[in-house]
Amino acid sequence: MTDLDTFVHLSDRQIARLVNERGQQVCVFPISGIRHWYTMEYGKYTDVNCPGHYMDEITKKLLDLYRLFFNQGIHTLVSPLHGLTEDDGESLASRLRRLEILTTHSDFLCFYEKYSVRVHFFGDYRRQLAGTPYAYLTGQFERLSKHTRKNTAHRLFYGLFTGNAAENIADLSVRYFIRTGQIPNRQIMMELYYGEAIETVDLFIGFDKFNPADFPLLDFTEENLYFTSTPSFYFDRDQLRRILHDRLHPRQEPNYAHLSDKELAALKNFYLAQRTTTLGLGSLRPGA
Repeated sequence: MTDLDTFVHLSDRQIARLVNERGQQVCVFPISGIRHWYTMEYGKYTDVNCPGHYMDEITKKLLDLYRLFFNQGIHTLVSPLHGLTEDDGESLASRLRRLEILTTHSDFLCFYEKYSVRVHFFGDYRRQLAGTPYAYLTGQFERLSKHTRKNTAHRLFYGLFTGNAAENIADLSVRYFIRTGQIPNRQIMMELYYGEAIETVDLFIGFDKFNPADFPLLDFTEENLYFTSTPSFYFDRDQLRRILHDRLHPRQEPNYAHLSDKELAALKNFYLAQRTTTLGLGSLRPGA
């Protein structure tokens, strides 16, 4: 067992080795709170007067985060891009325009090759893009997935417009049945929706509320859930390393039959002291 202080000061290579000893780790990391982050760092954003700077910063932060996860040994990253596609008052065209960086920006393309990343896209993006000037992006997504199919070191699943997953999967399943005459099983439905099968999720790290409906068919029975108090772009290496240490050194549910009378009394006192505590409650501030 490696203590936390020692663990967080190990090299990336050492951390990755320890993580990989537990098998290929699958992490769900939704990207959210982008506008919040940008406003805190650069002031109020408008798509009219600084779209170039906004997209430059998004590109840099996304790639920094993805490199961070892969450098620390994460094999598969499922990354719904809520912050890029959410309806935050901007035009649909403005939101769709941002997605092009994933397939054409030179920094992203170099990243896929250098880290040997196999890329997939999931969500209701086909229907959202259809009939818009950005319908061609669907073809770009498919070509990128095909081009990176040879990459084997890591996998990156981009989630786009994931809020309508049930209907989207139903549509894909019906099309599959019409094409093959067979009812798709869970494995096939996962491949239809995500591009390939995803193993049991090991980690979920999020800023917003956890909604399993955003990740249909994924197995969350063995995952560790972690929630940050700040938007995704504030996430850093120290925070990830502390999470990975917690994942690698799981806490065990105590066997009450083996607790001493003193330990049972201490536990009871804790329960009595916290009996009215409810996690998730908020408070309204004056003027809110």
